[in-house]
Amino acid sequence: MRRILYLCLFLTISLSLASCSKSGPPTLPPEEIISKAIERLKSTPGFHFTIDRTGALAYIDSENTLVVNRIDGDFVTPDRVKGKIRVSASGFPAEVSIVSIAGAYWQTNPLNQTWEQYDPGTVFNPANLFDAQKGIQPMLQSDLSELKLVGNEKLDKWPGQQLYHLSGKMKGERIAEITFGLIGPTLLDVNLWVTPKTFEVDRIQIINPVAGSDQPTIWTVDFLNYDQKVDIQAPTP
Repeated sequence: MRRILYLCLFLTISLSLASCSKSGPPTLPPEEIISKAIERLKSTPGFHFTIDRTGALAYIDSENTLVVNRIDGDFVTPDRVKGKIRVSASGFPAEVSIVSIAGAYWQTNPLNQTWEQYDPGTVFNPANLFDAQKGIQPMLQSDLSELKLVGNEKLDKWPGQQLYHLSGKMKGERIAEITFGLIGPTLLDVNLWVTPKTFEVDRIQIINPVAGSDQPTIWTVDFLNYDQKVDIQAPTP
């Protein structure tokens, strides 16, 4: 009889532990998750980021000759970015280095790799996406609607972590203005993945419908290495 009681007790504890191990992060209102994520973005001194484009082509120049494929860089608050933009022209790959400091923007010529400086507001500057006044932070705060908590998910880039997955709609006017029409201005579908304990935004996926195309352009923005500060200086001509 005592053995049976011990066995029942053991099974009860084992099932309880198994249940706890399978339980995910606490369920929170999506608005609370976004609010905490915005505060985390505000508090970090910097991070690494990647922006990948899939689906319909998107051009970075007004002549529609340079297709954007990927942007890989580092952001340091409040306004510094350095990185590389991978493009293709007539099917041939090329890479452009970029530096942005306080609105001043430099990028290399894809033909000869020499640095060229551009006046603010004349070309797409990825640093604007992370600007605290007009970039992703105010977009998350003011431009989202129909926000839903889809559930908890794992992504290959963050193995072993259960992330909050949220979905919703985002107004496209603000992001169209700062990306020179690369994204937006129509209403956009958006997905976000957020780490529960830290409320770090890990990934933002923006689905951009394209007029005259049966497929959208999909932009995937990943945030990595929160709180890193990379030394970013103006390039030497």
